[in-house]
Amino acid sequence: MHSKSRIPFLLGGLAATAAVTASLATAATTKRFDSTVTLAKKHPFHGHVSSRKDACERHRKVKVFSVQPGRDELSCKTRTNRKGKWSIPSTANGDVYAKVKRRERGGADTTLICRSDRSPRRHFDPKPNILIFLTDDQRARGSMIEMPTVRRVFGRGGTEFTNGYETTPQCCPSRSSIFSGQYAHNTGIVVNDGSTFNAKDTWERYLHRNGYFTGLIGKYLNTVPTDDAPYFDFTDIGGNTSEPEQVTMARAVNEFFRQAEVHDSQPWALEVGSRSPHFPWDSQPDDPRPVPVFKAPFKPASFQEADRTDKHPSVQKRSYSDQTFVDQYHGQQLETQTADEEFSQVWETIKDHREGGGKLLGFFLSDNGYAWGDHGLWGKGEPYLEHSEVPFYVRWPGHVAASAKDARIAANIDIAPTIYDAAGIKPGYSVDGMSLLRDRQRPWLLLEYLNPDTPAIPRWRAFLAPGKREYIQWEDGFVEDYDLRRDPNQMDARNLADPTIAAKIEAAKNCRGADCP
Repeated sequence: MHSKSRIPFLLGGLAATAAVTASLATAATTKRFDSTVTLAKKHPFHGHVSSRKDACERHRKVKVFSVQPGRDELSCKTRTNRKGKWSIPSTANGDVYAKVKRRERGGADTTLICRSDRSPRRHFDPKPNILIFLTDDQRARGSMIEMPTVRRVFGRGGTEFTNGYETTPQCCPSRSSIFSGQYAHNTGIVVNDGSTFNAKDTWERYLHRNGYFTGLIGKYLNTVPTDDAPYFDFTDIGGNTSEPEQVTMARAVNEFFRQAEVHDSQPWALEVGSRSPHFPWDSQPDDPRPVPVFKAPFKPASFQEADRTDKHPSVQKRSYSDQTFVDQYHGQQLETQTADEEFSQVWETIKDHREGGGKLLGFFLSDNGYAWGDHGLWGKGEPYLEHSEVPFYVRWPGHVAASAKDARIAANIDIAPTIYDAAGIKPGYSVDGMSLLRDRQRPWLLLEYLNPDTPAIPRWRAFLAPGKREYIQWEDGFVEDYDLRRDPNQMDARNLADPTIAAKIEAAKNCRGADCP
């Protein structure tokens, strides 16, 4: 039996059981009672609570007890501490229970056993602060060795999505999708020009409207200056021609938090858009480390692929020297070290202002991948995996598992819906992505490159099921069909159309909202 309940919580202690963060899916269903979440008394719980016999009474303070599952009757033990805070344990199967007393007719008290809510509706109180750290042109394979700080903060403190992708492997279309949660065919941004971007359908607008102090440091959208980005309370280009990028970015971050303290009653949301490791690779790290020699595993297995007759004719025409790729690899890896230094400064500033911990939802990713001679190609924009695959991490103590890996397909279009879910906001437009705080899984992802202004790279769409299959459909009808189980490096395509997969792509090319893969 269910009834709507409002149960004020005492402040949750951060030192409670570590079992809460056992898995992302578990945290998503138990977060309202999560011991690592702090809920002030002034923030009542909203939602549904079910009991074995009856609905829990409204407005009752909750005593929390551990549960021994697998028995006919629940074995309960109330747990508290001397400072008046309640520890909130999790059971082995991820359920968290609460005990309240209900006044029966006649004056007797009856103890009710109330399960944690498993309904779709969720409420996070207080709303989290939000950080997005975005690199520029960083591929997933081989680059993270240069980012020890990001690996420590996000890898140990959060979850790595091992199948993280950008739906369009090009700067401006991808960034528009990060802001909006929509595919490029819905944002309308298919070239490197953001001047027509509809910024009204973005997380920054909805967070701004819902009381967040919003900030943008670094790159916004091509052709749109950072200072002209709408719905940000604070903007800073984070760079100039006379100082190292690490210096200008650090100064901007410090100024953002100085201003955020003036608005201390508001949660904050900040995107830091590094320009590294984008060409021309002239932003050197303060403390450079030797870059590994360009050989396996850094040198791609498909490097300068000899037989490209299975590839589109536009790919077969392109040719570059080995030294070109060696130089690109070395330049990118050094600038990836620069980006790690920039993130380190951001993180130290966050800690200095005591803005980390369970109240901070953080994302780390790149706007697109990059080729290091894979199939004889460099740069981005092609349909092959290294162009769209990016490092992708999410961190939110108490809600997202620490030191974990998640093999679900995650994409740039998932950032905005995850933010909306965490902040309790329902946007007034259709988002194509999904919240990564839920346990939904997509079986495949649509990749699309719709730019008409790059003659060397014709337009294409692709069906991608990571680790299983990528089916590439070029605008002229040429098909490359890869069995990724047998051919993970995409060296041997089948060039025959598959009507079933082609129909899926056709249905998805104009999809919107929940109809999208």
